Amino acid sequence: MVGGLGSAIGWFAGQGDYWKSFENFLIILGNWIAPWLAVMLVQRFLAPSPDGEAPRDFGPGFAAWLLGLLAAVPFMSQPGVFVGPIAEGHPALGACAAAVAFLTAGLIHYALTRNGRTRADTSTDDTTQEIPA
Repeated sequence: MVGGLGSAIGWFAGQGDYWKSFENFLIILGNWIAPWLAVMLVQRFLAPSPDGEAPRDFGPGFAAWLLGLLAAVPFMSQPGVFVGPIAEGHPALGACAAAVAFLTAGLIHYALTRNGRTRADTSTDDTTQEIPA
């Protein structure tokens, strides 16, 4: 049933110019994956957790990804689908939406995890030392 429904939706979506639809899909995918990649790289190399495990909740990574996507919206340029206000006024800047999303998400995730780790590290750090008797 799900396969039949997916096939029907795919057939309806594929009507018209297939290559233009595929190009729009790839552009949307690029705008989505750029901030995700930035969050993953920051988490892996700049803000690793003390136990080496990646966080498994919707924490600062999700917020950074979402803010990266939102920052890129004014730069998005997909004629026929959506053209942001900056891309409309300055068409040459329409190609930098993925870069804006990448940089914004990476910087926000680094700032959130750095501040969060600093507070967490100082609160769990035992700075008291016992003096031997």
